[in-house]
This record gives sequence, structure tokens and C-alpha cells, in this order.
Amino acid sequence: MNYPYFSDQSFFQLLSDAIHFAKISKETSDQYESQRFSRGSIMNSILTIESAANCCLSSIDGPSKFLDDVEKLSSFTKLDLFSKFRESDYIDRGNHIFQKVFELKKIRDSSVHPKKIKIPVELSLDHEKYDDLVELGLSFDASPLPATKIDKSSMFWFTRDAESALESIFSFYDYYFIDILKLKHEEVLGLLGNSLFLKDDYCMLFHQQYLEKELEYVSSLGIKQKFIDLKCMPQLNVPWPLTKPSI
Repeated sequence: MNYPYFSDQSFFQLLSDAIHFAKISKETSDQYESQRFSRGSIMNSILTIESAANCCLSSIDGPSKFLDDVEKLSSFTKLDLFSKFRESDYIDRGNHIFQKVFELKKIRDSSVHPKKIKIPVELSLDHEKYDDLVELGLSFDASPLPATKIDKSSMFWFTRDAESALESIFSFYDYYFIDILKLKHEEVLGLLGNSLFLKDDYCMLFHQQYLEKELEYVSSLGIKQKFIDLKCMPQLNVPWPLTKPSI
């Protein structure tokens, strides 16, 4: 490997966007806009799971054919494989922390492969007597998932659901990276973060200056996390944006 080089990974960008959209969802007074940001937050939270698994997998050396085959595995199987590589325990599938992120995985699958669903409704007007309705009161039966309480349909995603998704992924990453793998904070950042490698044994964490503030916002929601400590590594702060759009 020729030095210096930049290691570009999506994990912190996805996590940062998930937090940012949840914050905007809470602050906006427009209910429709709030729900749109909630959906963006939840989907970014979900995508961090796959990103984390791929970050771990990319750190394993092996034949290209082996890595190609492993790439086809599910995110949680990849994480279990990395645990085995580290001689650590597997993820406890019965753990309530896992149950929450597994529900997020189900939401991800249904979003990638959307299907028509039928939702029972009650009308507040006698629809048989009105041919041209401009406004209509509707009552829906939501179907929240048992662990996260996030509804199966994105039509019913609100700020509280975005915050539930954030709490779910932060709890899972604490459980996986700290409790199972017992990684040091430097190792976690090395796995998940964008880094500028100056030489074989030295790199600098490359991050957006907004991430620290966003983690403070997460803390203000009462969400605890211990797997990220941005102060444990030297950091290279770069003005944003890094590049200008091509004309």
C-alpha cells in the first residue's frame, strides 16, 4: 500500500444524517415535513447496520473468492463472522437489543422490496352520500412492531419512531463493539471511521465537524452510547464541502 491514502467508509455519514434528520423532524412545525424527515432518519439508521457489517468485513484479509462469497451473507451473519475472526462471542439472537435492530432489518427489507398493503380505515363521513369529497376524516389502524414500536408502514413514522431507531442502533453498537468484541475506542474508529493513513502505524480520524454536536444531541434525548469517543484519536478537521460540484 502506498502512503498516504484515504479510507472512505459510509458509516459515520449515515449515522450523522440519521441524527440530523431526527433533529429536524422534531424541530419543524409542519407535520408532513416532520414525517418526511423521520423517514429519512429511520432509513439512514437502518443503513448503518449494513455499513457497519461491511466495514468489519473489509478489515479481514483473505482470498478474493472467499471475500466475494462472504459479501453475499446477511449483515448479522457478517458481524458474527467478524466476531469469530476476533475469537469473540456470537450475537445473542434472543437479546432484546438484537430484537430491536432485527426489526429494523425487517423494515429495510420491506422498503427495498415494497409491496401493496391494505390498511383498514373508518370514514367520519358517509361516503355513500358524497360523490365529490375535498376533505375527509380518516381513522387508521396502525401496526407497530413489538420491540421498537415503529409501524410496519412508513405512513405512520413520526419523530418518536426516528428516535426509537436511533436508540436501537446505538444500543446494538454498544453491545456488539464494546460488550462482545471488547474493542478499544481507537479500534472502533479505525473500523468504522473515515481515516487518513499517513504511514503503516499512524492514521488520523477524518470527520465532519458536525458529528460531535450531533452526538451531544443524541445524549440530550436520553440515548446513551459508549462505542464512539472522537477524542481518543488525532483528528483532521476539513472545511465542508470537500469538493465542488462539476459544472
